[in-house]
Amino acid sequence: MALRGEISDVPIDQIFALIAGTKGTGLLHLDSDSFNVVIHFMEGNLINAEGDKSPLSSLELALGFYEGSFEFDKGEDVKPCDSQEELRKAYENREAIRAEWKKIRSVFPSNNLVIKLSDANKEEIEITGKEWKIISLLKVPTSINSLISLSPFGVFETLKVLLSLFDKGLIEISGETKEESSEADESFANIVPVRNLGYWAMKTPIEGIKAIEFYRRADDKKTIKEIAKEMGISLKEAKEIFDYLLKIDKFDKPKR
Repeated sequence: MALRGEISDVPIDQIFALIAGTKGTGLLHLDSDSFNVVIHFMEGNLINAEGDKSPLSSLELALGFYEGSFEFDKGEDVKPCDSQEELRKAYENREAIRAEWKKIRSVFPSNNLVIKLSDANKEEIEITGKEWKIISLLKVPTSINSLISLSPFGVFETLKVLLSLFDKGLIEISGETKEESSEADESFANIVPVRNLGYWAMKTPIEGIKAIEFYRRADDKKTIKEIAKEMGISLKEAKEIFDYLLKIDKFDKPKR
């Protein structure tokens, strides 16, 4: 019998414990909001995690799931990563990671929130290297989803940096993006990205691992929905990435 259900009914801890107790080998698919994470287990041991920028950031992201669905596929091809010890330590430290997630969600309950720089005097506040990298992405008010797509860090680390900037008074919430209808999503999903071969498009660098991967997979034949499926990301995240690539002139404006 396949192991599947809702994360709100069976918390992540219990799911992991069930797999460990039965010494299960396979892939645990976790889907929550706009994020998808796949956890690899071999004989009950957590050996890899995918869905974000690294195995560690993928596990940290999954530990923040309180709603969504899960399904464990036994016997699927599992691939161990080189950071299994790092994953083990992170899971042992899961309560601290979850406590951080609660702080984050108390300030940023939705990734649709739009963030902008505040009028604080940055010269009087100590700013870390990571914070500078996120601030550099805020030349204009930007949604959290877009910042996650552009950030060189994983989702959890990006949100932690945003929380730190918020606590320092360097950023503020300026609004929230509207959710698109499913009909609009479906129309968008069927767009085939066409690369802009112009001079400036070729010279413009792409920031963000997922944005680079999205652009690499676009071959003027695949639809955005197909690319999103290949990457294991939601259509919503694919739209954020596509909008960014369109903004920096990597794709021609689609004809709907």
